[in-house]
Amino acid sequence: MKTRTIKFSITHLPIWNIVPFLLFAAAVVLAGVYIYGINQVVVDSLFVERANEQMAVLEEEIRELEGDLAQLSVGYRLEEEASQLGLTSEGPVYFLEKNNAVARADN
Repeated sequence: MKTRTIKFSITHLPIWNIVPFLLFAAAVVLAGVYIYGINQVVVDSLFVERANEQMAVLEEEIRELEGDLAQLSVGYRLEEEASQLGLTSEGPVYFLEKNNAVARADN
């Protein structure tokens, strides 16, 4: 009895046997691309959300600093006008409030 060797090669398979494998491979690749795209959207939106939160905090700090600057500039402006009018303090000036709005001069 003679033994016959059969060589197996993908080229010997009919095309309709390869199509399901190719479709499955394409579906896996497309699913991976889709999941990657969704991941990028989520990461980008989280980055934007964090940036917006930081921007809100910084804007609040700017408003506070602008308020402090306005209060300080009013105090200096009043001192300059008082000195131009010849008004002087007879003693050291003590501020009664943190924002320099109320002060008292002791004799």
